[in-house]
Amino acid sequence: MSVNEFESSTKMVEANIIEKGMINEQDVNAHFKEVSAPQETENVQEEIMEFPVFKKSWTAYIVPVLLTLFFLWLDVSTIGYFSTFACAVVFILIAAYGLYNIVVIYSFRFFIDGTGVWIYSGILPWARGTFGVKWRDVDSAVYYQNMFSWLFKSHTVHVGHRFNDQNGINATHVAGGDEFVEMVNNAHQGIINENLAQ
Repeated sequence: MSVNEFESSTKMVEANIIEKGMINEQDVNAHFKEVSAPQETENVQEEIMEFPVFKKSWTAYIVPVLLTLFFLWLDVSTIGYFSTFACAVVFILIAAYGLYNIVVIYSFRFFIDGTGVWIYSGILPWARGTFGVKWRDVDSAVYYQNMFSWLFKSHTVHVGHRFNDQNGINATHVAGGDEFVEMVNNAHQGIINENLAQ
């Protein structure tokens, strides 16, 4: 039974009871406040909304941080000998760019909903957005594991596109990437089974 059907049926019952004088209107309202509409949980796509959101692992920050520190050191050890002002300006620019890259990495979110598998990222308004693969186009999800990823639970994830693999999702340093892949494949299989049952 859908929510609309439930509401219409309760209104008919309420009107019937009041018309026959079996109970007064105040009691009917109090009674139906205690009855909640049934949740439409038959559709797997609606249940998907309860799945967790995944982020980038701390391992994704290692290279950007090391590169930022290296260029800061290079700035101080070279430009600093010739001009303190120029060194300070370059230092600020390098630090700002490094911080921006770190914040962008932090902004990554990997999630699924009723329409597909998605990645959200970006800080600046013109660079912020979501991209991914719709369920109807998903082939399968896999993750690649080596000793490093096994130790730190940081995986490279690939979600294939049925018609053009270049339109799929490729993401590195996904924290709990193995769990993310399992979640995607289970949800995808659930949607396939639901469609076959219809």
